[in-house]
Amino acid sequence: MSNTKKMGIAVLPLLFLLCMLFPVKAEAAYSEMSMQLDNAWISGEISTQGEVDFYKFTTRKAGWVTVHYQASTVVNSYVNVLNNDQDRRYWNESIYGSSQNNPVTRSAVLALEPGTYYIKIGGIYDRNTGAYRLKASFEAANNNEKTNDDNFETAMSLGYNQSVTGFLSMDDRVDFFKISVPTRRRVRLIYTSYIGGSYMQIWNSDQIPLDNANRSVWGASKTAPVTHVYEETLNPGTYYVKIYPASNSYTGKYTLKYSQKILTQKITISGKKQVVAGTSPFYLKASVSPSNTTDKTVKWSSGDTSIAWVDRNTGKVTIYNKAGKVKITASAQDESNRSSVYTIIVTPKRLSAPYVSNFSGRRLYVSWGWHSGVTGYEIQYATNSKFKGAVTKKVSNQHSSRTYSKMAKKRYYVRVRAYYKNGSKIYRGPWSAKKSVKITY
Repeated sequence: MSNTKKMGIAVLPLLFLLCMLFPVKAEAAYSEMSMQLDNAWISGEISTQGEVDFYKFTTRKAGWVTVHYQASTVVNSYVNVLNNDQDRRYWNESIYGSSQNNPVTRSAVLALEPGTYYIKIGGIYDRNTGAYRLKASFEAANNNEKTNDDNFETAMSLGYNQSVTGFLSMDDRVDFFKISVPTRRRVRLIYTSYIGGSYMQIWNSDQIPLDNANRSVWGASKTAPVTHVYEETLNPGTYYVKIYPASNSYTGKYTLKYSQKILTQKITISGKKQVVAGTSPFYLKASVSPSNTTDKTVKWSSGDTSIAWVDRNTGKVTIYNKAGKVKITASAQDESNRSSVYTIIVTPKRLSAPYVSNFSGRRLYVSWGWHSGVTGYEIQYATNSKFKGAVTKKVSNQHSSRTYSKMAKKRYYVRVRAYYKNGSKIYRGPWSAKKSVKITY
Protein backbone atom coordinates (compact mmCIF):
# COMPACT_ATOMS: atom_id res chain seq x y z
CA MET A 1 0.00 0.00 0.00
CA SER A 2 1.35 3.40 -0.90
CA ASN A 3 1.92 6.11 1.66
CA THR A 4 -0.77 8.23 -0.05
CA LYS A 5 -3.47 5.57 0.41
CA LYS A 6 -2.42 5.06 4.02
CA MET A 7 -2.84 8.81 4.65
CA GLY A 8 -6.34 8.89 3.08
CA ILE A 9 -7.54 6.02 5.22
CA ALA A 10 -6.24 7.76 8.33
CA VAL A 11 -8.06 11.05 7.50
CA LEU A 12 -11.54 9.51 7.14
CA PRO A 13 -12.18 9.03 10.87
CA LEU A 14 -11.08 12.62 11.47
CA LEU A 15 -13.54 14.01 8.90
CA PHE A 16 -16.35 11.97 10.42
CA LEU A 17 -15.55 13.35 13.87
CA LEU A 18 -15.54 16.97 12.58
CA CYS A 19 -18.94 16.49 10.92
CA MET A 20 -20.37 15.20 14.19
CA LEU A 21 -19.00 18.12 16.16
CA PHE A 22 -19.79 20.82 13.55
CA PRO A 23 -22.81 19.77 11.46
CA VAL A 24 -23.25 21.60 8.15
CA LYS A 25 -26.54 23.57 8.11
CA ALA A 26 -28.77 22.83 5.13
CA GLU A 27 -29.66 25.76 2.91
CA ALA A 28 -33.05 27.28 3.87
CA ALA A 29 -36.03 26.45 1.66
CA TYR A 30 -37.09 29.30 -0.63
CA SER A 31 -40.29 29.72 -2.67
CA GLU A 32 -41.69 32.54 -4.80
CA MET A 33 -45.32 32.86 -5.88
CA SER A 34 -47.32 35.54 -7.67
CA MET A 35 -50.47 36.94 -6.03
CA GLN A 36 -53.37 39.10 -7.12
CA LEU A 37 -54.48 42.21 -5.26
CA ASP A 38 -58.08 40.95 -5.14
CA ASN A 39 -58.56 40.83 -1.35
CA ALA A 40 -58.93 37.02 -1.47
CA TRP A 41 -57.27 34.84 1.16
CA ILE A 42 -54.56 32.46 0.06
CA SER A 43 -53.17 29.77 2.35
CA GLY A 44 -49.50 29.04 2.94
CA GLU A 45 -47.30 26.97 5.19
CA ILE A 46 -43.81 27.17 6.63
CA SER A 47 -43.07 23.44 6.43
CA THR A 48 -39.39 23.37 7.37
CA GLN A 49 -37.24 25.30 9.76
CA GLY A 50 -35.73 28.36 8.07
CA GLU A 51 -38.16 28.31 5.16
CA VAL A 52 -38.96 31.68 3.56
CA ASP A 53 -41.98 32.32 1.31
CA PHE A 54 -42.11 35.22 -1.14
CA TYR A 55 -45.28 36.56 -2.78
CA LYS A 56 -44.82 38.93 -5.71
CA PHE A 57 -47.39 41.55 -6.73
CA THR A 58 -47.36 44.46 -9.16
CA THR A 59 -49.16 47.82 -9.12
CA ARG A 60 -49.55 49.72 -12.39
CA LYS A 61 -50.65 52.92 -10.65
CA ALA A 62 -49.78 54.73 -7.46
CA GLY A 63 -52.10 54.04 -4.57
CA TRP A 64 -52.74 52.17 -1.35
CA VAL A 65 -51.93 48.47 -0.93
CA THR A 66 -53.61 46.90 2.09
CA VAL A 67 -51.98 43.67 3.35
CA HIS A 68 -53.55 41.26 5.88
CA TYR A 69 -51.38 38.50 7.36
CA GLN A 70 -52.91 35.89 9.69
CA ALA A 71 -50.64 33.44 11.53
CA SER A 72 -52.29 30.18 12.56
CA THR A 73 -50.26 27.14 13.57
CA VAL A 74 -47.00 28.90 12.82
CA VAL A 75 -46.50 30.06 16.40
CA ASN A 76 -43.80 32.68 15.86
CA SER A 77 -43.40 34.33 12.45
CA TYR A 78 -42.72 37.56 10.65
CA VAL A 79 -44.05 39.35 7.57
CA ASN A 80 -42.25 41.99 5.48
CA VAL A 81 -43.15 44.04 2.41
CA LEU A 82 -40.13 44.79 0.22
CA ASN A 83 -39.37 46.55 -3.04
CA ASN A 84 -38.39 44.72 -6.20
CA ASP A 85 -34.69 44.80 -5.30
CA GLN A 86 -35.52 43.73 -1.75
CA ASP A 87 -33.34 46.49 -0.34
CA ARG A 88 -36.23 48.70 0.87
CA ARG A 89 -38.56 47.52 3.61
CA TYR A 90 -42.03 49.11 3.83
CA TRP A 91 -43.52 46.92 6.55
CA ASN A 92 -41.94 44.69 9.18
CA GLU A 93 -44.12 42.86 11.67
CA SER A 94 -43.32 40.03 14.10
CA ILE A 95 -46.10 37.79 15.43
CA TYR A 96 -45.79 35.66 18.53
CA GLY A 97 -48.01 33.08 20.19
CA SER A 98 -50.47 32.28 17.43
CA SER A 99 -52.31 28.95 17.32
CA GLN A 100 -55.04 27.20 15.38
CA ASN A 101 -57.64 28.22 17.97
CA ASN A 102 -56.20 31.67 18.46
CA PRO A 103 -54.84 32.98 15.15
CA VAL A 104 -53.13 36.38 15.19
CA THR A 105 -53.81 38.89 12.41
CA ARG A 106 -51.77 41.95 11.49
CA SER A 107 -52.57 44.51 8.78
CA ALA A 108 -50.86 47.41 7.05
CA VAL A 109 -51.93 50.09 4.57
CA LEU A 110 -48.99 51.16 2.40
CA ALA A 111 -48.87 54.15 0.03
CA LEU A 112 -46.82 52.84 -2.89
CA GLU A 113 -45.66 53.99 -6.30
CA PRO A 114 -46.21 51.84 -9.42
CA GLY A 115 -43.90 48.83 -9.43
CA THR A 116 -43.22 45.27 -8.36
CA TYR A 117 -43.11 44.35 -4.67
CA TYR A 118 -42.65 41.26 -2.49
CA ILE A 119 -44.33 40.03 0.65
CA LYS A 120 -41.85 37.95 2.65
CA ILE A 121 -43.02 35.46 5.30
CA GLY A 122 -40.88 33.29 7.55
CA GLY A 123 -40.69 31.63 10.94
CA ILE A 124 -38.63 32.82 13.91
CA TYR A 125 -37.05 31.06 16.87
CA ASP A 126 -37.38 27.29 17.26
CA ARG A 127 -41.14 27.00 16.87
CA ASN A 128 -41.25 28.40 13.39
CA THR A 129 -43.29 26.08 11.21
CA GLY A 130 -46.99 25.92 10.52
CA ALA A 131 -49.87 27.40 8.50
CA TYR A 132 -50.80 31.00 7.73
CA ARG A 133 -53.10 33.03 5.46
CA LEU A 134 -52.46 36.14 3.39
CA LYS A 135 -54.48 38.58 1.31
CA ALA A 136 -53.95 42.02 -0.25
CA SER A 137 -55.98 44.66 -2.05
CA PHE A 138 -55.28 47.86 -3.99
CA GLU A 139 -56.91 51.30 -4.22
CA ALA A 140 -55.65 53.72 -6.86
CA ALA A 141 -54.81 57.28 -5.83
CA ASN A 142 -55.78 58.56 -9.32
CA ASN A 143 -53.11 61.23 -9.10
CA ASN A 144 -51.93 63.10 -12.18
CA GLU A 145 -48.82 64.99 -11.06
CA LYS A 146 -45.48 64.36 -12.75
CA THR A 147 -43.47 61.49 -11.33
CA ASN A 148 -40.20 63.42 -11.12
CA ASP A 149 -41.42 66.72 -9.65
CA ASP A 150 -39.31 66.47 -6.49
CA ASN A 151 -37.12 69.58 -6.90
CA PHE A 152 -37.19 73.14 -8.25
CA GLU A 153 -35.67 72.19 -11.61
CA THR A 154 -38.25 69.48 -12.38
CA ALA A 155 -41.25 71.25 -10.85
CA MET A 156 -44.53 70.59 -12.66
CA SER A 157 -46.04 73.71 -14.28
CA LEU A 158 -49.50 74.58 -13.03
CA GLY A 159 -51.55 76.87 -15.25
CA TYR A 160 -54.11 79.50 -14.27
CA ASN A 161 -57.36 77.90 -13.09
CA GLN A 162 -55.73 74.49 -13.33
CA SER A 163 -55.83 71.90 -10.56
CA VAL A 164 -53.72 68.82 -9.94
CA THR A 165 -54.11 65.72 -7.78
CA GLY A 166 -50.90 64.67 -6.08
CA PHE A 167 -49.84 61.69 -4.02
CA LEU A 168 -47.17 61.50 -1.33
CA SER A 169 -46.09 57.87 -1.07
CA MET A 170 -43.51 56.02 1.00
CA ASP A 171 -40.98 56.59 -1.82
CA ASP A 172 -42.13 59.99 -3.13
CA ARG A 173 -41.88 62.41 -0.18
CA VAL A 174 -42.03 65.83 -1.84
CA ASP A 175 -43.68 67.49 -4.86
CA PHE A 176 -42.86 70.84 -6.48
CA PHE A 177 -45.14 72.92 -8.71
CA LYS A 178 -44.36 76.06 -10.71
CA ILE A 179 -46.81 78.91 -11.34
CA SER A 180 -46.47 82.04 -13.45
CA VAL A 181 -47.95 85.40 -12.38
CA PRO A 182 -48.00 87.64 -15.51
CA THR A 183 -49.23 90.82 -13.80
CA ARG A 184 -49.62 91.98 -10.23
CA ARG A 185 -52.73 90.20 -9.03
CA ARG A 186 -54.50 88.58 -6.11
CA VAL A 187 -53.46 84.92 -6.28
CA ARG A 188 -55.26 81.98 -4.69
CA LEU A 189 -53.67 78.60 -4.08
CA ILE A 190 -56.20 76.12 -2.75
CA TYR A 191 -54.57 73.15 -1.04
CA THR A 192 -56.86 70.31 0.06
CA SER A 193 -55.09 67.61 2.03
CA TYR A 194 -56.14 64.04 2.75
CA ILE A 195 -52.85 63.50 4.62
CA GLY A 196 -52.69 63.39 8.41
CA GLY A 197 -50.01 66.08 8.56
CA SER A 198 -48.42 68.02 5.71
CA TYR A 199 -46.94 71.37 4.69
CA MET A 200 -47.45 73.79 1.82
CA GLN A 201 -44.70 76.34 1.12
CA ILE A 202 -44.49 79.15 -1.45
CA TRP A 203 -41.10 80.16 -2.87
CA ASN A 204 -40.11 82.96 -5.25
CA SER A 205 -38.00 82.58 -8.39
CA ASP A 206 -34.81 82.96 -6.33
CA GLN A 207 -35.90 79.89 -4.34
CA ILE A 208 -36.46 81.95 -1.22
CA PRO A 209 -39.61 81.16 0.79
CA LEU A 210 -42.18 83.96 0.99
CA ASP A 211 -43.05 85.44 4.36
CA ASN A 212 -46.11 83.88 6.00
CA ALA A 213 -46.36 81.34 3.18
CA ASN A 214 -45.45 78.20 5.13
CA ARG A 215 -48.61 76.50 6.32
CA SER A 216 -49.00 73.22 8.16
CA VAL A 217 -52.24 71.29 7.68
CA TRP A 218 -53.14 68.78 10.36
CA GLY A 219 -56.00 66.43 11.15
CA ALA A 220 -56.88 65.43 7.60
CA SER A 221 -57.78 61.92 6.47
CA LYS A 222 -58.98 60.03 3.40
CA THR A 223 -62.60 60.64 4.43
CA ALA A 224 -62.23 64.06 6.09
CA PRO A 225 -59.99 66.40 4.07
CA VAL A 226 -58.76 69.75 5.34
CA THR A 227 -58.42 72.76 3.02
CA HIS A 228 -56.02 75.67 3.32
CA VAL A 229 -56.31 78.71 1.01
CA TYR A 230 -53.25 80.86 0.41
CA GLU A 231 -54.39 84.25 -0.83
CA GLU A 232 -51.98 87.07 -1.47
CA THR A 233 -51.26 89.86 -3.96
CA LEU A 234 -48.10 88.85 -5.84
CA ASN A 235 -45.86 90.76 -8.18
CA PRO A 236 -45.19 89.41 -11.69
CA GLY A 237 -42.82 86.47 -11.75
CA THR A 238 -42.36 82.74 -11.28
CA TYR A 239 -43.25 81.07 -8.00
CA TYR A 240 -42.91 77.53 -6.64
CA VAL A 241 -45.23 75.52 -4.43
CA LYS A 242 -43.71 72.76 -2.32
CA ILE A 243 -45.85 70.00 -0.79
CA TYR A 244 -44.33 67.59 1.71
CA PRO A 245 -45.41 65.47 4.71
CA ALA A 246 -44.96 66.52 8.32
CA SER A 247 -43.08 63.27 9.01
CA ASN A 248 -42.23 60.01 7.27
CA SER A 249 -45.29 58.36 8.77
CA TYR A 250 -47.68 60.58 6.79
CA THR A 251 -48.68 59.66 3.26
CA GLY A 252 -51.73 60.22 1.07
CA LYS A 253 -53.46 62.25 -1.56
CA TYR A 254 -53.96 66.00 -2.00
CA THR A 255 -55.26 68.49 -4.56
CA LEU A 256 -53.82 71.87 -5.48
CA LYS A 257 -55.52 74.57 -7.56
CA TYR A 258 -54.05 77.83 -8.83
CA SER A 259 -56.51 80.64 -9.49
CA GLN A 260 -56.97 84.38 -9.31
CA LYS A 261 -59.31 85.95 -6.80
CA ILE A 262 -62.21 87.65 -8.62
CA LEU A 263 -63.51 90.50 -6.49
CA THR A 264 -67.08 91.67 -6.19
CA GLN A 265 -68.01 94.47 -8.61
CA LYS A 266 -71.69 94.90 -7.81
CA ILE A 267 -74.32 93.72 -5.33
CA THR A 268 -77.99 93.72 -6.33
CA ILE A 269 -80.62 93.32 -3.61
CA SER A 270 -84.12 92.04 -4.26
CA GLY A 271 -87.14 91.54 -2.01
CA LYS A 272 -90.03 93.46 -0.48
CA LYS A 273 -89.78 97.23 -0.70
CA GLN A 274 -92.95 98.12 1.16
CA VAL A 275 -94.39 96.26 4.13
CA VAL A 276 -96.86 96.87 6.93
CA ALA A 277 -95.53 97.43 10.43
CA GLY A 278 -95.46 94.20 12.43
CA THR A 279 -95.61 91.98 9.33
CA SER A 280 -94.13 88.47 9.38
CA PRO A 281 -90.34 88.14 8.85
CA PHE A 282 -89.12 87.80 5.26
CA TYR A 283 -85.82 87.43 3.43
CA LEU A 284 -83.87 89.76 1.19
CA LYS A 285 -81.64 88.25 -1.49
CA ALA A 286 -78.27 89.59 -2.61
CA SER A 287 -76.92 88.77 -6.08
CA VAL A 288 -73.18 89.29 -6.53
CA SER A 289 -71.58 90.05 -9.88
CA PRO A 290 -69.62 89.09 -11.84
CA SER A 291 -70.95 85.55 -11.77
CA ASN A 292 -67.47 84.10 -11.25
CA THR A 293 -66.76 86.17 -8.15
CA THR A 294 -64.56 84.04 -5.91
CA ASP A 295 -66.21 84.87 -2.59
CA LYS A 296 -69.90 85.80 -2.85
CA THR A 297 -70.41 86.10 0.89
CA VAL A 298 -72.25 89.22 2.06
CA LYS A 299 -73.07 90.49 5.53
CA TRP A 300 -76.29 92.36 6.29
CA SER A 301 -76.95 95.33 8.55
CA SER A 302 -79.89 97.60 9.40
CA GLY A 303 -79.71 101.38 9.44
CA ASP A 304 -82.47 101.65 12.07
CA THR A 305 -82.94 98.69 14.36
CA SER A 306 -85.96 100.35 16.00
CA ILE A 307 -87.84 99.81 12.71
CA ALA A 308 -86.30 96.60 11.37
CA TRP A 309 -83.64 94.08 12.35
CA VAL A 310 -81.81 91.93 9.79
CA ASP A 311 -79.91 88.72 10.42
CA ARG A 312 -76.26 89.39 9.62
CA ASN A 313 -75.73 86.10 7.79
CA THR A 314 -79.06 85.20 6.18
CA GLY A 315 -80.76 88.49 5.25
CA LYS A 316 -83.89 87.61 7.26
CA VAL A 317 -85.71 90.86 8.07
CA THR A 318 -87.90 91.32 11.15
CA ILE A 319 -90.22 94.34 11.02
CA TYR A 320 -91.26 95.93 14.31
CA ASN A 321 -94.47 97.83 15.12
CA LYS A 322 -93.13 101.15 13.95
CA ALA A 323 -93.79 102.97 10.69
CA GLY A 324 -90.97 104.66 8.80
CA LYS A 325 -88.10 104.17 6.38
CA VAL A 326 -85.21 101.80 7.00
CA LYS A 327 -82.07 101.19 4.95
CA ILE A 328 -80.72 97.65 4.78
CA THR A 329 -77.10 97.23 3.63
CA ALA A 330 -75.43 94.18 2.11
CA SER A 331 -71.61 94.33 2.24
CA ALA A 332 -69.16 92.10 0.37
CA GLN A 333 -66.62 90.21 2.48
CA ASP A 334 -63.86 89.84 -0.13
CA GLU A 335 -61.88 93.06 0.39
CA SER A 336 -63.60 94.72 -2.57
CA ASN A 337 -65.30 97.24 -0.24
CA ARG A 338 -68.47 96.88 -2.33
CA SER A 339 -71.87 97.29 -0.73
CA SER A 340 -75.45 98.00 -1.68
CA VAL A 341 -78.23 99.79 0.19
CA TYR A 342 -81.87 98.75 -0.03
CA THR A 343 -84.67 100.98 1.27
CA ILE A 344 -87.81 99.51 2.82
CA ILE A 345 -90.87 101.63 3.58
CA VAL A 346 -92.80 100.40 6.63
CA THR A 347 -96.39 101.61 6.38
CA PRO A 348 -98.68 102.05 9.41
CA LYS A 349 -100.60 99.03 10.59
CA ARG A 350 -104.38 99.00 11.01
CA LEU A 351 -105.51 100.78 14.15
CA SER A 352 -108.07 99.39 16.53
CA ALA A 353 -111.61 100.78 16.31
CA PRO A 354 -111.75 104.26 17.91
CA TYR A 355 -113.61 105.21 21.06
CA VAL A 356 -116.44 107.69 20.34
CA SER A 357 -118.90 109.51 22.61
CA ASN A 358 -121.38 112.44 22.69
CA PHE A 359 -120.31 115.39 24.84
CA SER A 360 -122.77 118.11 25.84
CA GLY A 361 -123.15 120.86 23.32
CA ARG A 362 -123.51 118.48 20.41
CA ARG A 363 -119.83 117.62 20.53
CA LEU A 364 -118.35 114.42 19.06
CA TYR A 365 -115.37 113.02 20.96
CA VAL A 366 -113.00 110.56 19.19
CA SER A 367 -109.89 108.83 20.63
CA TRP A 368 -107.64 106.10 19.19
CA GLY A 369 -104.54 104.07 19.92
CA TRP A 370 -101.14 105.65 19.33
CA HIS A 371 -98.89 104.25 16.54
CA SER A 372 -95.08 104.61 16.65
CA GLY A 373 -93.27 106.32 13.79
CA VAL A 374 -96.29 107.77 11.96
CA THR A 375 -96.50 111.31 10.61
CA GLY A 376 -100.14 111.76 11.65
CA TYR A 377 -103.69 110.40 11.66
CA GLU A 378 -106.83 110.84 9.60
CA ILE A 379 -110.28 110.84 11.26
CA GLN A 380 -113.29 110.29 9.07
CA TYR A 381 -116.95 110.58 10.09
CA ALA A 382 -120.24 110.37 8.17
CA THR A 383 -123.94 109.95 8.81
CA ASN A 384 -124.02 106.67 6.86
CA SER A 385 -122.15 103.42 7.40
CA LYS A 386 -120.71 103.49 3.87
CA PHE A 387 -119.06 106.87 4.58
CA LYS A 388 -120.65 108.48 1.56
CA GLY A 389 -119.97 112.24 1.73
CA ALA A 390 -117.72 111.69 4.76
CA VAL A 391 -115.67 114.44 6.37
CA THR A 392 -111.93 113.70 6.78
CA LYS A 393 -109.77 115.52 9.29
CA LYS A 394 -106.00 115.30 9.78
CA VAL A 395 -104.10 115.58 13.04
CA SER A 396 -100.40 115.32 13.80
CA ASN A 397 -98.79 112.38 15.50
CA GLN A 398 -98.77 114.37 18.73
CA HIS A 399 -102.49 113.69 19.22
CA SER A 400 -104.52 110.59 19.94
CA SER A 401 -107.94 112.22 20.43
CA ARG A 402 -110.09 114.98 18.94
CA THR A 403 -113.39 116.75 19.74
CA TYR A 404 -115.68 118.16 17.03
CA SER A 405 -118.37 120.70 17.96
CA LYS A 406 -121.76 121.75 16.56
CA MET A 407 -122.61 118.33 15.24
CA ALA A 408 -126.14 117.66 13.98
CA LYS A 409 -128.40 115.56 16.12
CA LYS A 410 -127.84 112.43 14.11
CA ARG A 411 -126.03 109.13 14.30
CA TYR A 412 -122.44 109.32 13.14
CA TYR A 413 -120.08 106.58 11.97
CA VAL A 414 -116.40 107.11 12.74
CA ARG A 415 -113.14 105.43 11.67
CA VAL A 416 -109.42 106.35 11.84
CA ARG A 417 -106.13 105.49 10.15
CA ALA A 418 -102.46 106.45 10.50
CA TYR A 419 -100.20 107.72 7.71
CA TYR A 420 -96.48 108.13 7.13
CA LYS A 421 -95.04 110.82 4.85
CA ASN A 422 -91.70 110.32 3.10
CA GLY A 423 -90.76 113.33 1.01
CA SER A 424 -93.78 114.18 -1.08
CA LYS A 425 -95.26 110.70 -0.90
CA ILE A 426 -97.80 109.66 1.71
CA TYR A 427 -98.22 106.05 2.82
CA ARG A 428 -101.56 105.42 4.54
CA GLY A 429 -102.47 102.49 6.70
CA PRO A 430 -105.88 100.74 6.34
CA TRP A 431 -108.96 102.19 7.96
CA SER A 432 -109.92 100.88 11.35
CA ALA A 433 -113.24 99.22 12.04
CA LYS A 434 -116.03 101.78 12.38
CA LYS A 435 -117.77 102.89 15.53
CA SER A 436 -121.04 104.81 15.78
CA VAL A 437 -122.52 107.28 18.23
CA LYS A 438 -125.77 109.30 18.28
CA ILE A 439 -125.57 113.01 18.98
CA THR A 440 -128.59 113.81 21.17
CA TYR A 441 -127.82 116.91 23.23
